[in-house]
Amino acid sequence: MKTTLAIVFLFLLIFFVFILVAMNCEPRVPGPQVITMALEWTLHLIGAAVAVASGVAMLAVAAVHGSFQRQVVLALPLLAGILLMAANWGVALAFGAIVTVWVFKFGAPEIERGTGPAAK
Repeated sequence: MKTTLAIVFLFLLIFFVFILVAMNCEPRVPGPQVITMALEWTLHLIGAAVAVASGVAMLAVAAVHGSFQRQVVLALPLLAGILLMAANWGVALAFGAIVTVWVFKFGAPEIERGTGPAAK
């Protein structure tokens, strides 16, 4: 719970800073577009941070000759970060394919643990 609140707080802080930047940039941006620009910049920055962190982690796992399973786990955050940076159908298709295969292979976590709505 603490991590989730920290992430939400960080997102809101970055978003607020980008709103201030968008309001004070030249040429002047119309009022309704300020929030749109700030949200786009925030998502691009967070997506870049997630993609870079995941890419560096994949390289670190490869450098120590880690298993393929450890590298595949980092593919989802990498694709999610790239998708936040630039909405591209190819990246979305790859992300969806990996998630679909993951669910078919390992199942949904709620089903495995028996904590889903059907178990109650």
